[in-house]
Amino acid sequence: MSEAIPWQPQQTLARGRFVLVNRLGRGGMGEVWLASDERLREPVALKFLPPEIRGDPGALDDLRRETARCHKLSHPNIVRIHDLHEDADGTAFIVMEYVDGPTLAALRLKQRSRVLSWDYLRPLVGQLCAALEYAHGEKVIHRDLKPANLMVDSRGRLKLADFGIAAVVSDSMSRVSVHHLTSGTLPYMSPQQVRGQRPQAADDIYALGATLYELLTGSLPFYSGDITHQVLHEAPEPVDERLAVLEIENSVPLEVSAMVMACLAKEPGQRPQSAGAVAGRVGVLESRASPYEALEKSVFSNTEATSVAAPPSKPGPLAAPVSRGTDRFPRVEKAPRKPGLGHEIPSRDEAWWSVVVSTTLGYLFFLTLFVGWITWPKEDVVRYWESNWTKLQLETAGQLWLWKVVLSLWLLFILLVTARRFWRRWK
Repeated sequence: MSEAIPWQPQQTLARGRFVLVNRLGRGGMGEVWLASDERLREPVALKFLPPEIRGDPGALDDLRRETARCHKLSHPNIVRIHDLHEDADGTAFIVMEYVDGPTLAALRLKQRSRVLSWDYLRPLVGQLCAALEYAHGEKVIHRDLKPANLMVDSRGRLKLADFGIAAVVSDSMSRVSVHHLTSGTLPYMSPQQVRGQRPQAADDIYALGATLYELLTGSLPFYSGDITHQVLHEAPEPVDERLAVLEIENSVPLEVSAMVMACLAKEPGQRPQSAGAVAGRVGVLESRASPYEALEKSVFSNTEATSVAAPPSKPGPLAAPVSRGTDRFPRVEKAPRKPGLGHEIPSRDEAWWSVVVSTTLGYLFFLTLFVGWITWPKEDVVRYWESNWTKLQLETAGQLWLWKVVLSLWLLFILLVTARRFWRRWK
């Protein structure tokens, strides 16, 4: 079996492509280092695999397939997996997106009461549910959801790390070593996951409930004694009761407490059936429909959505109505078109008099122009019009008079058509 390699800052890997900067973390599943990608000129995170994995071809093959699956996940709230790198000397590490921020586990421990408020968690839960909904739609299950795998970057965005990777590493180490590990972390595992049943989205829903339970109360649903037995057979204390027992003050809305307890149900059918359903229960639904999905919902839908007026962010007449296309993908429609900023729509009578006045003035203008043409001196009636292709010569007054009549009638026709369109516009 290979021994752990003592990595050092400024050490180079992959023929000089990666330069180690500093160690970010260390655990039973390997070390994580911040490194500089010299080819792409950006920071990355390198997760070095433990010796048990590096020395087992079967475990490496499982990890290659899981890395390929997770590499396809592209979501703003999921840490991107770039590659699984293997060197001839036995070095193996996963190249991941670097997140410049702490985990929710670390943030909780920095609080005086060791809990996070719902006001702080609310937007993060919406982003987490959006990430899980997307991944489950791609048939990828996390299997190790917990606060230590939830990070908040410098811009306040939640990032879900170790998607599928930690579970595969744990399974492989259990198979090749004397440590009998399970794919996940026991206090966050569903009864079905504890029994070793096939992974399903309901396992992540249970882990989501356990994660929020810990963040809101400062303790896991089951944290002492025979945890396996409790996970399989006992119901956890309600959130408000646990806060009262621990004498911790944390205002948790009733609907949030109910949602957390529903996620911790023993049977998958009793839990919310999707991460989107979880977000909908507590009003943190994130709309992240792709352009193609939005086009399908707005153009090709056969059912008309009910329009509900959304409260404007600022007082004003241009608040746009919101159309609830579906619970998952709400659609925003355009505000009614106005004739122009600073102008009110005139009444029917005002519009009619505007048409009459503009039409009369326009007709008088063209009539004056026509009379001027008719009374023009005879000696000036000859005009020439030339171009690159034709030459037109009007030699008699009669020809010129006929030309003026035709032109005047044409201009009058245009005026009438314009007036009619103007009237229909305001009608």
